Amino acid sequence: MKKTSVLSALLASLIGCSTGVAQDAPAQQRFTTRGFQFTVGLTGAQSTIEEGESATTGIGISLHAGYGITRRLSLFAGGTGTTMESGKYALAHVDLGGRFLLSEAQLRPYVQAGVTGRLAREEIPEHFDDKVIQIRGVGPSVGAGVEYGVSPEAAVDVGLVYTGGDYTEGKITKDPWTDLGSDAFGARSLRFTVGVTARL
Repeated sequence: MKKTSVLSALLASLIGCSTGVAQDAPAQQRFTTRGFQFTVGLTGAQSTIEEGESATTGIGISLHAGYGITRRLSLFAGGTGTTMESGKYALAHVDLGGRFLLSEAQLRPYVQAGVTGRLAREEIPEHFDDKVIQIRGVGPSVGAGVEYGVSPEAAVDVGLVYTGGDYTEGKITKDPWTDLGSDAFGARSLRFTVGVTARL
């Protein structure tokens, strides 16, 4: 009888433990992209104008807001602002796009695509008597990265985004924007971002 009681108690204990593990497992699975989400990050950027030109690099911040319409698909809007090598050259990106998660595990690779507006601003006093040159344009962006869910409401996001297209408008200081027409020139930029995502 004693052996039966001990075995019964041990079996009940094991069943209780396994039930606890089963209850804990879905906690990680509840990490999801559904609903509103906000990401703040640190961004490193590289920009190249025209083929063969040397690239400039810099660091800045990234702010994005999105909405998960399914567990895997979300739409987002946001941007990055970076100060480039000289300190007098700044580059901003404004993004609209969609992201698709390739997995629903705690570690989730993703791909994304969208449209990006770029604005570059530079002070060149030696050529323009302390005036400021600005150029802007719109181009396609593609990217990839990975999210790691640290809780159902938060994740660490690491991603890389490539943007192409042309700068099509320009201005000097407070002059109106001018269409560059045939003088429009190609540009490409690469951004690497490490951020934290909060979900509501």
